[in-house]
Amino acid sequence: MRFYRTNDQVAGFNFMAEPGGTFPVVEAGETWIPAGWKLGWHTNAGWELFYQDTGRTTWQVGRVVFEVPERGCYLIPPGIKHRLVGATEGAAHFYYVVFEAATLGGIETELPVGRPVFHRGQAHALELPFAGLMRSIALAGRMRETTTRAYAECLAATVIEIGGQKPTDLSGFGHPAALHARDLIENNLSHPWRLDELARLSGVSK
Repeated sequence: MRFYRTNDQVAGFNFMAEPGGTFPVVEAGETWIPAGWKLGWHTNAGWELFYQDTGRTTWQVGRVVFEVPERGCYLIPPGIKHRLVGATEGAAHFYYVVFEAATLGGIETELPVGRPVFHRGQAHALELPFAGLMRSIALAGRMRETTTRAYAECLAATVIEIGGQKPTDLSGFGHPAALHARDLIENNLSHPWRLDELARLSGVSK
């Protein structure tokens, strides 16, 4: 596992798992960037989920340019070339994760992607599980992989839920199902949570 931060980031960290391992995410990070910060063309080995906590960023996929607003998200399949054009309203804070394929457990067929990239505003429900994911990755010891997997699966389930809702339906600080799943995980850290179990207990269809 490798943790790093580039010199031009204001704060935050980036994480990369060891190739060929069993860790549930390939890459992840929490980043604060200054206005005008850019990230060149790149692809990911797995599905990437991005959540804009504060500020706004502009992205490009092929010839398509789109903006991710504050509390917005995007989801992009593996192998699709994309780039960050820049932060459009001063400094910005965001989270991202690239899922290891087995973590999704075959549910990628349910992900709301009808075009090369899915993006939406009003994705507040992702904030708490993303914060939990960052904490779990930073853990030391045997619980790191278990808790990281549970939060990653919670994020995958939440983005499916977001994809089935109108943006205005997600106006709170977090979707009740996501909040309940987070409480289950944090109060039972030793339990090997699976996505179908979390979905059933939180009232979300798998």
